[in-house]
Amino acid sequence: MAGVALKEAIAALPPPPNAAEAAGKPLRHNEIVGPVTYATFSALFGTQSVVFAKCMGELFSLWIVWLDSGKEEGSNSFTHWFTYFVIAAWLATAGIWLFRLNEALGKYNPLFIIPLLQSNFIFFAIVSGGIYFREFDAYEPLNWLGFWAGVLIMFYGLFLLSPEDMHDDEDDDGGGDDDDD
Repeated sequence: MAGVALKEAIAALPPPPNAAEAAGKPLRHNEIVGPVTYATFSALFGTQSVVFAKCMGELFSLWIVWLDSGKEEGSNSFTHWFTYFVIAAWLATAGIWLFRLNEALGKYNPLFIIPLLQSNFIFFAIVSGGIYFREFDAYEPLNWLGFWAGVLIMFYGLFLLSPEDMHDDEDDDGGGDDDDD
């Protein structure tokens, strides 16, 4: 009895986005939501690879200090498992970022997706760097105002770069110019 009710509840759910698109009925605003979510998710991997690269830099610095001190101060960072974890994680996240970057070029309009990917990457890299290096700790209200103004200008510029058909409302008749000549 419960199994039948569960099957009926699942059947009543709307189809997943890919099924709707395959049926020729894409979701409303799919032409903008699809690339934005794809780019945001992809950029998170790219940004994480930057964080792992920063961690590798710190570990390498510790190793240099250990070598310069005649192997008396600190310890050899290459004898710890964490160093190899960071290297593997960096390779994995950088590989995923590059794969998704390449895949995006085949899925979406390159004139829109490349700036979208890069602006998301830049934004998340700045935020992760601010957290990792504690740069935001010293921010005054004027610094925050400048930071958010820069972010808004960057994303507004991205909006201006988006293809024209993404700006049009539903009342567009599908044609080009509205010349009645």
